[in-house]
Amino acid sequence: FFHPLVSQDTVEVRSYECYGSGLCAVTVDATPSEEGALFHRATLDVDIYCTDFFAYPSRFVSSIKACAEASGVTKCPALDNIAIPDTAYSRGPWQGCSDPCMSAQRKVMQSYDLADVLDRYTFQRPTKRFTLAIAASPSVTQSCFSSVFTGGVSIRA
Repeated sequence: FFHPLVSQDTVEVRSYECYGSGLCAVTVDATPSEEGALFHRATLDVDIYCTDFFAYPSRFVSSIKACAEASGVTKCPALDNIAIPDTAYSRGPWQGCSDPCMSAQRKVMQSYDLADVLDRYTFQRPTKRFTLAIAASPSVTQSCFSSVFTGGVSIRA
């Protein structure tokens, strides 16, 4: 079955928010708006609010993983996930994240190519959805903003 590619000039950006206590998971949808079509390329950006990370060496993003779409879960299964290499994102700490309850954001990942994730978890499926799980180090205490840390996830295709 042949799937046409959307025009190379077509850009779709979707944003998601991920909340959690040390770990958050969000379902990311990379399905093109054009029915039955596929994107030429899909990339992922991740931003983190400074709120509970500060600039302490013990407070950082410990992992980012992708897995099959699973609603209502807070993490990917231990035996079936793609661990994004820590060389593909900034783990922190980040300069300027010194105020304990500031709302500034830091770019954790930019333009990460999702080809491997989409091939593994959405191949021959009508929708191109997967779960993205972001984990913080144990020292991230979530003392601000309703005891959650927030991650912003954007997909650009």
